[in-house]
Amino acid sequence: MRRRAGFKPPTAQNAGQEGGFFGGPTRPPGQQAKIARGPQRRKNADRWLAFIKRAAACVVVTLGIFAILRPRFIKKNGGADTQAAAEGLEFERVRAEEVIGLSSGVWRPEGPGEAAQAAPSAGEPDLSRAGDLAYLREKFYTVDSRTGMDPALFNAAEFEKTPLRVERSLKTPKILIFHTHSQEMFADSRDKSEGVIAVGEALSRELSRNYGLPCVHNTDSFDIVDGESRILGAYERMEPVIRRVLKENPSIEMVIDLHRDGLPPNAPPQTAVVGGRTCAKVMFFNGLCALKENGELRPLADLPNPYLKENLALSFRAEIKAGEMYPGFAKKVYLNSYRYSLHMLPKSLFVEVGSQHNTKEQAVNSAKPLAAVIAAAVS
Repeated sequence: MRRRAGFKPPTAQNAGQEGGFFGGPTRPPGQQAKIARGPQRRKNADRWLAFIKRAAACVVVTLGIFAILRPRFIKKNGGADTQAAAEGLEFERVRAEEVIGLSSGVWRPEGPGEAAQAAPSAGEPDLSRAGDLAYLREKFYTVDSRTGMDPALFNAAEFEKTPLRVERSLKTPKILIFHTHSQEMFADSRDKSEGVIAVGEALSRELSRNYGLPCVHNTDSFDIVDGESRILGAYERMEPVIRRVLKENPSIEMVIDLHRDGLPPNAPPQTAVVGGRTCAKVMFFNGLCALKENGELRPLADLPNPYLKENLALSFRAEIKAGEMYPGFAKKVYLNSYRYSLHMLPKSLFVEVGSQHNTKEQAVNSAKPLAAVIAAAVS
């Protein structure tokens, strides 16, 4: 093809000078470059959008399968597996029972700008109503919706008669303190030594020095496996170790599994002033080894506790003493479905000290009044 003199083939660089490739409207060179890149950008955007849609669909399907299989898994697995499943799915902080128990006094906001407080213990029981479950529940207990109070187990007059004395000693250990969940921390904890274990150390010191109740404080981590946090199965890993400690120390008459509570993220720190010090509130806790199904209370045959009545008498006695000695220091006793760590000795106490919203200082301050309450309960 013959070209006229001075002819320049149209390019992206001279398109604006020559009036475009086909003589159309002229465009600045930069705009031509944007037009060239436009289709590729649209393709990339479409690819990302398709990827996001597929990922979202996978998440929805996975959640749907989990929602279908979770209740079957919990129902199918009996005994220790049932407790492990409950422990892993419901004992993470925030646990289901804190949410379920809001209307029962575990935690409830009182209004804009007002301090929220846990329901305090009610002090001395009216023994004329010792077998009245409605009265006992209102005054002393918060009951999880998955379980219920069996009249055969709850009678305040019987609790008062139950022998719970622990012999004082200057030499041999009388109480074992341990932590099934040793990694539970407070608002300003920096490591394990500043979490619930610090409270256990302070409680052990108080009981040993001031009340003639020498303690063994076990600080093993049952909720750590291969260096990683694993709550699932902690109770099963705890039991053989604690049974071995009890066998090695036959003088021990009482065990205390010391925990830190877990409350909703917007809950305030729950405190009480005792002896001029701000202390984290405490809560005694019982597992009833019974699950409510279709409105009926079904005993968990694979989670037996031969000491259930003694456990209940001890927590009730501690609740009464706390109300007498330090009003407002203890919340109501919490009743839940499973067995937890309360089946190894008749005098077994499960205690929650503070929550993730309390400071380490507030929790450690609680050790002194808690030791006094425990010592009074087993006198």
